[in-house]
Amino acid sequence: MKCNQLVFLLVSSITFSSCGDYSHAFHIDEERKAIIPCNGRYLKDVDIDGPQINITYEGVDTIYFNRPSNAVRITDYYNILDNDYVLKLEPNSSYNINSRPRNGDQGSAIVEIKTDSAGNIIHDVNNANCQ
Repeated sequence: MKCNQLVFLLVSSITFSSCGDYSHAFHIDEERKAIIPCNGRYLKDVDIDGPQINITYEGVDTIYFNRPSNAVRITDYYNILDNDYVLKLEPNSSYNINSRPRNGDQGSAIVEIKTDSAGNIIHDVNNANCQ
């Protein structure tokens, strides 16, 4: 194998392996009350802005509403929160969810969810599919 072919294979494998760990596309599972990545792996950075909250989840496989989520790090305005933090959905509210990609090549996946008077997610067909 020639040197340039070897270099090309090496660079290609590094590129593909670095892109495969995280996704930024997600959907909302209304029954499970969760944010689920489309590729079944991890979400790199997810910002959730709502009434009285601004939370960022880093390296998370699923973000649950109303129960703890397993994330590498959870922050609220630069304060690191415990991994047992519970994001409770407020009644009659709206939340903007912004999932940022690992690299700047792709745009963010952004979804808005709304809650009813009981704090349940109001069904929106656009949120049920992967972006």
